[in-house]
Amino acid sequence: IQFQQMLSDAKRGYFDVLFVKDVSRFARNTVDSLESVRMLKEHNVDIVFINNQGILETSSELMFTIMSAMAQEESVNMSKRVKFGKKQNAYKGKVPNIVYGYDKIPGEYYSLHINEDEAEVVRRIFRMYVEDGMGCLAIAKSLNNEGLRTKRGASWSQNAISRIIRNQIYIGKVINGKEATKEIYSNKREACDQSEWIIVENEALRLVEDDLFEKAQCMLNGRFDAFHMTGERHNNRY
Repeated sequence: IQFQQMLSDAKRGYFDVLFVKDVSRFARNTVDSLESVRMLKEHNVDIVFINNQGILETSSELMFTIMSAMAQEESVNMSKRVKFGKKQNAYKGKVPNIVYGYDKIPGEYYSLHINEDEAEVVRRIFRMYVEDGMGCLAIAKSLNNEGLRTKRGASWSQNAISRIIRNQIYIGKVINGKEATKEIYSNKREACDQSEWIIVENEALRLVEDDLFEKAQCMLNGRFDAFHMTGERHNNRY
């Protein structure tokens, strides 16, 4: 966004010189770099690459293209290394930084510690949903009335309760790889197919039994299907 703002300001004549730390910091790929440089030159903006002074002149498109291509290749290789490292951490069972019911010590990638007070609230949520027949919104209102807050200190919402009920970490399953960046030159994350998820069993993290969890999933999916079939919210005695 800021890069596009800079290009827009250049077209308006807001500045005459652009200082760039390094070619690799200028754009994500060679094509974008070259197009941006041409646009800036058309609007009489000089570009100074600080780390490449004496080597690179923007008037030399050949040299600039070569160095941009080298920077692009390094960026691709770095992206591959980062993705490989993340996948290895996922196979080891890397846990989330913030998840209700647990505490995490900074720097510990693979372990969570059960927060007993929050864990009891999680168990209550499942019991209220399955045994008492309360909907997610009703449960959220009940917890808010008790003065309870989420891990981030916010009020409970229908979506927050739904996420609790769907989270398999409460039956000792750590899931990574639900989303990934599909394009090398984009930060946009997309949902991955369930077959691509990396699931690691960690029984020490279990807060609810499988039977209770499965009943909650069936009820949640049933209410979701009913809502989308009828277009009406599923009501109950609460």
